[in-house]
Amino acid sequence: MAERNRKSFEAGLHRSAANFIPLSPVSFLTRAAAAFADKLAVVDGEPKYTYRQLLERCVRLASGLSQLGIRSRSSLRTFPK
Repeated sequence: MAERNRKSFEAGLHRSAANFIPLSPVSFLTRAAAAFADKLAVVDGEPKYTYRQLLERCVRLASGLSQLGIRSRSSLRTFPK
């Protein structure tokens, strides 16, 4: 990251195993659910979901897709209601 794009508390801080972990969407959600389990993650009117609830819903969706034979790198399409 360029120095000009860093926050003030990051100035002079070089990435290392102690202060930087690249996160995928899945690892981000897992970490957020562990750190902020009861904080709101999704607010779109009603319903509202905490990070714990969001992770549980994502795991259930992934499990359901897997049971249907959908595998990694499969293409999916969703249809609006």
